[in-house]
Order: sequence, then C-alpha cells, then structure tokens
Amino acid sequence: MVVCKPMDFPMDPKQKLMTDQGEVFPDPETYRRLVGKLIYLTITKPYLSFIVGVVSQFMKNPYVLH
Repeated sequence: MVVCKPMDFPMDPKQKLMTDQGEVFPDPETYRRLVGKLIYLTITKPYLSFIVGVVSQFMKNPYVLH
C-alpha cells in the first residue's frame, strides 16, 4: 500500500441525492438497464462501486438528476 496512488472519483462523495429532485426520468426501464450494466462493469473497475451503489438506490423511481 506504500506505492498506491490516490484516485479521484468521477462523482463527489459528499453530494447528496434525494428521492424527489427534479423531473421524473421518462423511461425508468432504460435507467435500470444502465445501472445493471454498471454493476457488471464494477467487476473490472472496482473504483466505480461507490457511484454504482449510489445510483442503484434510485432504481424504483429515478429522476433525471440521478
């Protein structure tokens, strides 16, 4: 761990997403498919796990901001 380099996340970890922000996503099925593909991608890119965990919380009722 001595030679490890810090890595920036593609998302601000302090950003708070709420369940009712903005307008409703027009096609929730597309959002769910995309999150499913991102979950599969975390096998090879573990640094995406945090972000995928955050966006997967909104699979039931996604908004455009998510």
